[in-house]
Amino acid sequence: MMKKIRIIILFFVLIMIRKEEVFAKATREEIIEAKEAYRDYLDELTEDAEERGYTLDYNKFALIDINNDKIPEFVYALYDSEHIKICTYSNGSVNEIISTGLGTTMKIYPNKKLIRMKGVHCGQFYDYYYKFNGKESILLTEKEGDECINVITGKTKKTIKPNVYSPYLYKINGKKVSKNKYEKYLKKKTKGAKKKNLKMLDINDYNLERYLN
Repeated sequence: MMKKIRIIILFFVLIMIRKEEVFAKATREEIIEAKEAYRDYLDELTEDAEERGYTLDYNKFALIDINNDKIPEFVYALYDSEHIKICTYSNGSVNEIISTGLGTTMKIYPNKKLIRMKGVHCGQFYDYYYKFNGKESILLTEKEGDECINVITGKTKKTIKPNVYSPYLYKINGKKVSKNKYEKYLKKKTKGAKKKNLKMLDINDYNLERYLN
């Protein structure tokens, strides 16, 4: 009997050790290393933009810990925050996890590790939710469409009966679903999600020294 109890206790001890390893927070050295890598990455972007004759007057950056491991992710916004890149530092390098076009707005929910990208491109509305796992972003849901043209049939709103008109295309994990299923899934995934406001910073010596050093 005692032998069984000892085995059970050992089992739970091993589980707790494993949990500590999984949820271990980054050290100060790792955080500094990530910020230095982001600084180098930003220098590369800046150099490339200058070579192509682009102005950096409206470009901004920010740091935010999306998956609560204490290592911040790097957000780079071009053209007054309408073209967004999000990067993470893993395996010793800066890796781009999301890149969007012009006209995008972004919301981040660290307590759920969710990123929302919403906007209009070439007249088409889109609304995407991503899950960040610490190394890459996984596209969970997609909503795309137009108020005037059905993206599935190509027909205009005037030629479709109002009760059967569904202008948007809905997807969960890349598969087409109904509007009802999409909304139920999204409601479950975003329940309790708390948005964290980003402070987008100008790219200048003061901010670089304060936040990326």
